[in-house]
Amino acid sequence: PAGRVSARFGVKYSILLSVPFHIIFFFLLFSLEFYHMPLVLLAITKGLAAGFFWVGRHTFMAQKTDHAKRGMELGRNKIIKKILSFPGPLVGGFILTLFNINIVLIFVFIFLVLSVIPIFFIKEKHEPVDLSVKHIFRGLNWREKTILITRGADDAMNDFVWPVFAFFTILNQYFILGIVKFIEKVFLMISDYLSGRAFDKRGSAVIKYGGFFSIFLWIGRTVVRTNLGVYVIDSFGGLIKPFIATGIDAECFELANSEDKVLHFIIAREILIHIGRVVLFGILYFVVDLKLMFLFGLVYSLVYIFVKFDGNRGKDAENIECVNFTN
Repeated sequence: PAGRVSARFGVKYSILLSVPFHIIFFFLLFSLEFYHMPLVLLAITKGLAAGFFWVGRHTFMAQKTDHAKRGMELGRNKIIKKILSFPGPLVGGFILTLFNINIVLIFVFIFLVLSVIPIFFIKEKHEPVDLSVKHIFRGLNWREKTILITRGADDAMNDFVWPVFAFFTILNQYFILGIVKFIEKVFLMISDYLSGRAFDKRGSAVIKYGGFFSIFLWIGRTVVRTNLGVYVIDSFGGLIKPFIATGIDAECFELANSEDKVLHFIIAREILIHIGRVVLFGILYFVVDLKLMFLFGLVYSLVYIFVKFDGNRGKDAENIECVNFTN
């Protein structure tokens, strides 16, 4: 659906449509305390919200970022996003400590509604795109598919498996978890800048750098036992993860443009990343000890080191299927 909306009406409307689905998702989450409902409804609404947002957002970024400065522009974009969300972990942890999750969700409702306003200021000159389902994965080789699937699984490890493990086995307090994520954001912003500059100079090699140091990150996570240890290891993770994320994102946008099929490639990218997440959570269902999952983190690190993702391999763009934006 997100691809169809972006192709026919433009990415602005795809991003805009994500907001009501996000609101519905958080409303259903809020209602769980009062009404029993199938959790699949939450999964469907969250999936639709994420699909509409990320397809639109990444298509926009692929077209707007400049080839010569793509790394720095992506880095600045991520820094701005983190600055705007900077108070989130501390405020959320504080509210959860004093009240409950429902109060947090009320604030989420308010900010989601306010987030619609800037979208209307995007000036878009849209030319409808002929979206072909059978061509979505055309032009992707096995290395690129492997990297994107790995990226999805690795994101799930970093964003879900590790925080759950750290909270229930070490931290045990929402506010302390908020402090940890706050500190991590500081290091993430520093690394967003460094990794962006590094990509513009070194290209896809930054993914290998991130993969190499990620090995030590997962080894450290297997031995950490104290709050201080979590602070240190998450700060280190904040420095490492942007080298992988920025490198892959920038290479994706390079490849999307060089293959003349920007929207097709962005859709393929999102599908493959989510395949990685689904596979990871499928494996997690059968695992009793979360620490065993850290072995997958080590495997993903090796994939980043030994599998090359080269976004410049395509031909020069001639008739790029694009969504045009005016400043």
